[in-house]
Amino acid sequence: MGELPGQRAMSEIQSRSSLRLILALCGVAAPIVFTIFVVAESMLRPGYSQISNYVSDLGVGSNAILQSVNFWITGILTVASAIGLRLGLSGDGWAPRAGPGLVGIGGIGLILAGFFPDAPDPYPGDVHLFAAFLFFLGVILAIFVTRSVQDANPNWSGYGKVSLMFGLAAVVAALLFVAMPTSYVGLFERVLIVPLFLWIGIMSWKQFTLFSSPADPS
Repeated sequence: MGELPGQRAMSEIQSRSSLRLILALCGVAAPIVFTIFVVAESMLRPGYSQISNYVSDLGVGSNAILQSVNFWITGILTVASAIGLRLGLSGDGWAPRAGPGLVGIGGIGLILAGFFPDAPDPYPGDVHLFAAFLFFLGVILAIFVTRSVQDANPNWSGYGKVSLMFGLAAVVAALLFVAMPTSYVGLFERVLIVPLFLWIGIMSWKQFTLFSSPADPS
């Protein structure tokens, strides 16, 4: 016997719920995966400094493929989290779509960074710089756009203030990153990366709790 209409509908609801949980967990995993890769690669690279070297420096030279894989995996997880964020943000207008869309652009930037390492050959480093620009600017803008939706959504009560805090921290970190001497670029790049990935992880965990609750936001 085939499934009854009610059973089929329930099965579809459960499938959608499982997919949303997976998408949310992708965002939780993204900063963890990125950090593990960077720490492990640093240990395999004699002379590499977390203070004076860019993260992207790991994508050039020995074991460079590991950083490319890191960018690809983290980028895919970030794009997946953007889809989950869109499903978790209800509301009319452009902001509920633009915020997650900007996160997705950030994830695409990471994926591109993996394909185009920061080296002159065979591709110009400007391509990698553009990819990094997509990630940093995309996620920073996403934080502020998403905040406007969270303030008006009771399911996200209090998270607008959290987003504002992370957004301001990211802007300050970006200014410091640009202004600091080159001997500290690695340190201040990480100071910028931390609030961006933390925000993605925290928002994704919030989505996970929303999707896990009986009163699913859908």
